[in-house]
Amino acid sequence: MVHRNVVTDKFKRQLGELRKWFIKADDADALNVLPYNPWRPPKVHDGLKFRSSQRGTGGYAELVAMLNSIVVGALGWQITVVLWRTVVAQVPRLSGVEKFLAPAAALILALLSWRWQHNLAAGRYREEHKD
Repeated sequence: MVHRNVVTDKFKRQLGELRKWFIKADDADALNVLPYNPWRPPKVHDGLKFRSSQRGTGGYAELVAMLNSIVVGALGWQITVVLWRTVVAQVPRLSGVEKFLAPAAALILALLSWRWQHNLAAGRYREEHKD
């Protein structure tokens, strides 16, 4: 998916160069009407963005990473519940902890999964941009 994003960025830069032939930098009327500005420097991916101040950022790679994180969190929830019921539940003084422990484990695992995928994608973006 990172390779797909890098290739798409390359195509967008090439389209921007073609659009510059038809739109002059000082043509304010055309630049106000068009949904793109070919004279603006193109954005470069450097990792996955969960939230951004720019509208329209976040795409397929971010969606897949978020779904992967949700799956990891759900698995963490289930593993925590199973471990609690089989190993720890025999200790009577810890009876109220299970309501907090499983959601906390799910959230922590989901965030760790997202961070790991972000770092992996950022490294791959750096490798792809070397060329």
